[in-house]
Amino acid sequence: MKRFLLTFLLCGMFAAHAQNAAKPQASPTQTVKQNFGTGSIDLSYSRPGLKGRKLGADLAPYGKVWRTGANGATTLQFSNDVTIGGTAIKAGKYGLLSIPDAKEWTLIITTDVNVNDPSKYKQENDVVRVKVPVAKLAEKMETFTINFAEFTDSSCNIVLSWENTAVVLPVSIKK
Repeated sequence: MKRFLLTFLLCGMFAAHAQNAAKPQASPTQTVKQNFGTGSIDLSYSRPGLKGRKLGADLAPYGKVWRTGANGATTLQFSNDVTIGGTAIKAGKYGLLSIPDAKEWTLIITTDVNVNDPSKYKQENDVVRVKVPVAKLAEKMETFTINFAEFTDSSCNIVLSWENTAVVLPVSIKK
């Protein structure tokens, strides 16, 4: 009887532990540190997948503020002063939000690094808003991706790609 009770208790403990075991994120977090100029840009965001849903309707609805990722706020940290959309931005950590649309996206750099719910977004915290045209991708991108491209000594592009859409945010520094 004692063996049965001990076995029962051990099985119960393992079952409870299994329920609390970590599970993979549905939208995995990615953190990228990109050397740029004499410093770097740190990017942190979560990568939702389409999973049969449609960009602009089911995900990142057109005409509405989107946190530009999943799970939490998307952040950019610049180790040097940069210029985006003609606006000088001091070195520091910022939020990246967007307003997607079919033909252009508005990309927003904000001082609020905790906007994980679009209803909490406050336009007065904007550092800069940049309207960028949508480019059509030849192949479908299932998972939302942000990467860096087109480097020179004083500029690079932050590229957001998803479904058949790509938008480019140019960033520059003084030489």
